[in-house]
Amino acid sequence: MSPKKVFVRTWGCQMNEHDSERMVGILQERGYVLCGTPEEADLILLNTCSIREKSEHKVFSELGRYAELKKGNPKLVIGVAGCVAQQEGSRIAEKSPWVSMVFGSKHIQDLPLMMERVGEQKTVVMTEDLKGFAPTLPARRKDPIRAWVIITEGCENFCSFCVVPYT
Repeated sequence: MSPKKVFVRTWGCQMNEHDSERMVGILQERGYVLCGTPEEADLILLNTCSIREKSEHKVFSELGRYAELKKGNPKLVIGVAGCVAQQEGSRIAEKSPWVSMVFGSKHIQDLPLMMERVGEQKTVVMTEDLKGFAPTLPARRKDPIRAWVIITEGCENFCSFCVVPYT
């Protein structure tokens, strides 16, 4: 049996890049391999950013393209993660009912649980705000020499330049 394949599309900051590495690390521990296109994937993850005004539009546009893939492969799992997922929550599933999972950055560690729940309920949504720091998670690094480092995760200092506490 061939391994399951995951396609990850990441928008936004270095934190999103790091979160995507952690998602892939978790999935690789469960036998998934990265693939280069959404057409060959068993699982598609969109890790989203809400910093730019049109970010939400880009996400929904991308999801519209994946609706056809889902029609051709009903077992395809599509997940939306990150800031847009955190902000929009279940509205993503209302607008795009073919989405299987919607989860915020603090729920990356729950990815295996969400994968188990896919199929048990229409769309698994985990966006409630959790206080504290996420556990150390495996990460699949793109670069063997460079790594993203979390300085403040869940910081609530409300610095004037930072959007994190607001998303």
